[in-house]
Formats: sequence, C-alpha cells, structure tokens
Amino acid sequence: MSTTADHAGQRSLAERLGVQPGMVVHELGYDDDVDEELRRSVVERSGGELVAEASDEIVDVVHADFADVELDRILVDAACAYMVTQPGRFDVMVASNLFGDILTDIGAAIQGGMGLAASANIAPEGTGPGLFEPVHGSAPDIAGQSRANPIGAVWAGSLMLDHLGEQEAAARVMAAIERVLAGSEARTPDLGGTASTAELGDELVRATSSQR
Repeated sequence: MSTTADHAGQRSLAERLGVQPGMVVHELGYDDDVDEELRRSVVERSGGELVAEASDEIVDVVHADFADVELDRILVDAACAYMVTQPGRFDVMVASNLFGDILTDIGAAIQGGMGLAASANIAPEGTGPGLFEPVHGSAPDIAGQSRANPIGAVWAGSLMLDHLGEQEAAARVMAAIERVLAGSEARTPDLGGTASTAELGDELVRATSSQR
C-alpha cells in the first residue's frame, strides 16, 4: 500500500575498467589520423555526485595522452539545448549510456526522424563483436503495419560493412540512400509519404544495383 512516507533510492557505479577503455579512450582518440580539428565534448550531469567526479577524473587522465585534442565539458541539459540550436558545435560526444541514449534521439530528430538514424556499438580495439541497428529498435508501435522506414536499418548495414573493412560496399549503400532521399518520391509516412516499408526498400535496392 502506497503511503506519503514512501521513498526510492538510486545507486550508480563507475568502474575505471569499464569507463576508461570502453568510452573515453576510444572517443578521445577517434579518427585523430583523419581530422585533427575534431573537438570532443564530454557530457556531464549537474551537481557534485561522486560517480560524476570519478568519471571526470578518468577523462582527465586519458586526455593527458591526447593533449592536442580540444576538450569541452558541458552539462547534459545544456547539451540537449545546443543539439537543437547549435548542432554544428559538436563533433564527437563522450557520455554515459543514459545521456547518450537521450542525445542520440535528439540527433535522430534533427536529421529527419527516428526512421533515418543508424547506430553502431563498437568494442574498442576490436576486442568483441559490434552491434549495428537502427536507433528506433524494433518499433513495436507500428509492427506489422508496413509503415516502418527501412533507411535506418540499411544505414546501420552500411556502418557494419565499413567496420568489417568493406568500404566500397558501404559507400555503395550510402550512395543509394542519398540518391533515394534526394531524387525519389518514395517516402514512408514518417517522411510525409505513403510508401510502404517494402516499396521504399525496393527503391533502395534499385539505387544500389544501378551503381554496378
């Protein structure tokens, strides 16, 4: 029975073994050989929680090995606002799983909707398999209606091909996505059209095949 005396607590745990190699090292060093001008933004929570302080300490330790990388610390509420008003200020964002989940949904909305967004969960240094999927997951709210936009899933496939070293195939898939979005009238309902999942998928197949 609920009473006015009810209360709830939440406990967070940050382990150096998990935070340092899994999040910070990979992101702070990401593609430095490709673009030395990238700025890393570390998304933090407000307040002085010990978990946040521990994560900050790990970031500082790792950043010492990447002294040429510009590092920007930003609170999560401000990051959400800037994602909408100044998305160009971000290059690579380092965040906890919770904050990253929130920010990627905002990013999906900015780029055109959840149906377009792809994700890649990659183990640093190739120590484990990657997971590639559309940001929207299984979209259970429209399951069986043939209304889901397949582009997010196809884009995730392109990310997987690139990760596996199949850069040419990955580029062909991305070129097909760009061609369909720029020149085809096939649009699923989330993009303001009436095409079914299969119809938009067929357009993507044709655009990929035409590159041969």
